[in-house]
Amino acid sequence: MAYINDAILVGNLGKTPEIRVTNSGKKCARCSLATSKRYRDANGEQKELTYWHNCTVWGKLADTLEALNLAGGTCVLVRGEITYSSYEKDGNRVTRTEINVANLQILSPKSTAHASGNAKPQAQQAQQEAVEDDDDLPF
Repeated sequence: MAYINDAILVGNLGKTPEIRVTNSGKKCARCSLATSKRYRDANGEQKELTYWHNCTVWGKLADTLEALNLAGGTCVLVRGEITYSSYEKDGNRVTRTEINVANLQILSPKSTAHASGNAKPQAQQAQQEAVEDDDDLPF
């Protein structure tokens, strides 16, 4: 039996990704991604919940992300593996959930940059048009 751990998120970057280099010389980019959900509460009022996701980008994709110099608010699609880590802080166990990003596409209308190692620019254009035409998207 095969198991799948694959997350696909479309949202806005919280801020410009932080770029670091590990002791072994591997480049790492960390960023937060905001996704939103709209709904009506019991009183019929429109509500919106925002979820924040920690994302980590490694290697050549991190190099590309650094070169693009994306700002907070940029709409992106990320695809990657959900990972968990834990550590001790002030005597308490802290668990961190993050997306280890394998592919990233920029979806903001003004951007034509493409940072995915596997997808073709035409696929990004089609995705971008689909996002621009969909008024129900929560961001």
